Amino acid sequence: MTKFEELLREIVSFGTLSISSREPIFKTIGLTCLAKAALDSDMQVTYLDFDLQFSSLYSCIQDSLKQSNVFTRLDIIRPSSAKFERELIDFIASLQSTKRSERGLVILDSLNSFEHLLVAVDGRYDWVAANRLAFLYLTLLQMQTKSLGMTLIISNLLRSRPPRSPTHDRQWSAELVGGRLVTQKSKAILYIETSKNLADNESEHFLLKAVLKLTKESDRGIGFENTRSYLLEVPHYMFT
Repeated sequence: MTKFEELLREIVSFGTLSISSREPIFKTIGLTCLAKAALDSDMQVTYLDFDLQFSSLYSCIQDSLKQSNVFTRLDIIRPSSAKFERELIDFIASLQSTKRSERGLVILDSLNSFEHLLVAVDGRYDWVAANRLAFLYLTLLQMQTKSLGMTLIISNLLRSRPPRSPTHDRQWSAELVGGRLVTQKSKAILYIETSKNLADNESEHFLLKAVLKLTKESDRGIGFENTRSYLLEVPHYMFT
């Protein structure tokens, strides 16, 4: 069992998980490897590619995939701005179909682009309204996946924010987009932090470092507990 397959098994036990990173490429590569691990485990994978980065990476690495036949169980849904909301509603309704309900994994990539698309729809929504609408759509998606025993992964790129008070440190901090939305919907958050080459310069793999934090609700709000770290091997061709 690979490290990604081991991590996937833990993710499936959560039901809903968020994946976050400062770097778009690390986020996309991590999600691609998790999707591949799910496909290798005979799971049906539906990828809501709002960033379009997965589609770009997938088109570049197809020739390098040794077991490309497993990708016949992969559905990629790309947004079209004119019909974006209608397509999303139709997809959520389609989850009841037999094909999608067999040990399925749904990946929404990313929450950042999701909210951008909502704002872009005919200029009807501002950012506050887009955040609220994203919460509603994610609630419906989570209810559907949970009722079918499927797993939902929501990706999120960390963004820098200035200090909230003059008395605090002047350094900017990295925060989740839709922070409360993410923590309320997710049983855990996986932070993909760094990438480095293995000690052997001739190695065909890179390492991604991932930190898993379980969310916990208390009287003070939602916090984190039981932090665990993973070193995940990624094929070299993913970075080409």
